[in-house]
Amino acid sequence: MNRIFHERITWSQVVFILIGAAVVFWAFWIKQVLLGVVFLLILIVMIERAIHTTYTLTTDGRLLVYYGRFTKGKEIQVSDIKKVEKFKNWLTHGVVVHYGDGRFVPLQPVNEEELIASLQKG
Repeated sequence: MNRIFHERITWSQVVFILIGAAVVFWAFWIKQVLLGVVFLLILIVMIERAIHTTYTLTTDGRLLVYYGRFTKGKEIQVSDIKKVEKFKNWLTHGVVVHYGDGRFVPLQPVNEEELIASLQKG
């Protein structure tokens, strides 16, 4: 059975979404429709990515990173994963998956410990 982990929505994502919404409101308020539409499209992509990002561990040994409908996802073979480590900085925290020839992908799951344990099991 596939195991799905959802992304944790960080405070920085919420701040950027609120700033984007304020810019859209301001642009329409001053009748700058083109600017408002451009920022509205950017806002839609930001919200879509924040809500629909998932990390799926499949039964056939793949890690599928899905960033939503508008962004291309990644597919990583669990056998190619070399190291999984936690990271933390002043802005956020999460998990970094190192795979292949020096490649890596940062992940921010809701439950980091379960993702790490599932990746080490698989």
